[in-house]
Amino acid sequence: MKTLLPILGAFLVLSARQDADLERRVASLERDLARTDRLVGVLIEGANAETRAKALKVMEANVEERREEVTRAIVEALAEALDAHRKKHGAWPASLRELDSDIKRTDDAWGRPLVYRPDDRVLYSVGRNGKDDDGKGDDIR
Repeated sequence: MKTLLPILGAFLVLSARQDADLERRVASLERDLARTDRLVGVLIEGANAETRAKALKVMEANVEERREEVTRAIVEALAEALDAHRKKHGAWPASLRELDSDIKRTDDAWGRPLVYRPDDRVLYSVGRNGKDDDGKGDDIR
């Protein structure tokens, strides 16, 4: 058992670093999203109506792409945490709140809860359109 302790300790440190790295990545993407939102307001203040409409459309598309990136990062981090939980406890957690992880976020970048069905081993966001397409369509896995 003594020979396993250093290996287990190294694994736990690596796991904690990975969780922290993913949390930093999600936080960075969210900050970028907030900056983009602020830029929309600054950019369109002095423009005519047609230019404002075009700029707003482009910026909204960029914001939606960033939300998708943030959501993918959240789903990826939670999927890794779910797998680690399964390996440690021999079963999937009944809910995302039961995870042994520092990742506490269980919603997507639109603020909607992620879909998690442990019996089917399914985790995804309903995506841009907000409709549950059972993990297909614009849903983000």
